[in-house]
Amino acid sequence: MFKEEKIAKTLLGEVKQYFGDSEIKPVIDLEGAGVHWYCNLKLENHKVSIYSCDISYHPDEKGRTEEFIVTYFANDQEISCGRTSNRKELIESTKEWLGNKSKEHLYKFDFVDLNLRKFQKLEREWINEFPDLANTRKVLENQGSGIVRYEISTDSRSCWSTGVGNHGEVYFGFTWDGCTLFETETKRNETAEVLKRYLIDQEAPSSLNKEFSWVPVNDLTKSYEKGEGIKGEFIESWKSIKRFYSGFPEHSLPNKNKIIELINALVNQGFDKTIRAGQSLTTLMLSKSRRHGLSEHQPFLAFEFRSERVHIHTEKGEIDQLDNIKINEKILNLIKELEKEPIN
Repeated sequence: MFKEEKIAKTLLGEVKQYFGDSEIKPVIDLEGAGVHWYCNLKLENHKVSIYSCDISYHPDEKGRTEEFIVTYFANDQEISCGRTSNRKELIESTKEWLGNKSKEHLYKFDFVDLNLRKFQKLEREWINEFPDLANTRKVLENQGSGIVRYEISTDSRSCWSTGVGNHGEVYFGFTWDGCTLFETETKRNETAEVLKRYLIDQEAPSSLNKEFSWVPVNDLTKSYEKGEGIKGEFIESWKSIKRFYSGFPEHSLPNKNKIIELINALVNQGFDKTIRAGQSLTTLMLSKSRRHGLSEHQPFLAFEFRSERVHIHTEKGEIDQLDNIKINEKILNLIKELEKEPIN
């Protein structure tokens, strides 16, 4: 028996005992297999689903080795959720919900919609400090399992996050024209000012870096500041693809060094400034796509590496096979033709 099943069955026993003495009589069942187990409670149009987790590999700050992800439903629509290791509060919260109490009644339990409420509180603090931030667009989405996504944006820039630390620190991704430039952990007493200056004042990251060391400067930020954002994204894609192939052990990708040599040779030709590099499994994909991913019928070149041979594909199918993983005139000409395609 996996630990998750044992945790779930122990919880089930406690839930049945609790509601056995309660005026509320929900239907209670346990479903699952392997490491995935749910204790479900339902009464009329209200339902609670509790997922059991073993966290013995990484106990929380109080040394607890189990955690529960609880989701509250009404008419089969998710209303709230949370994560807790406190069985007593967990079970009491299910009684509140099944007793047709409102979402607000659940909020007496700190773990319910914890991150969502943290962001709401922080947003109020930020706007109170810099009222101009009220003029930004804001999205706060509950993505399930206690995870939320918060985004604050203007027309060309945005900052997004999926969590708040115990002391109000936020791990933010900073984007410019839809491209994430960097991700960084903010300092609570400085976050509002940086958001205001980056989003409202449109200040450059390199300027912010002079005052706020947690705002990094990298090649991508420099490209955007020079008005060469697309070029910077393409260059970054080649760095990323090189890291991808370098991460393979040689026994699983025996020709990886030759692939990396080919990538380096293409970069030396300057293609990293005009072409996006990506991959599909271990196939090297080249395109003029502004973002990762290809649309239907979009031109591309794919280099499929099989032993010492290279199978070359385009959106029309396989067009050639080469005996060596090595740059040559044919490859150069094919990429130069791809360069002529518009960025899309």
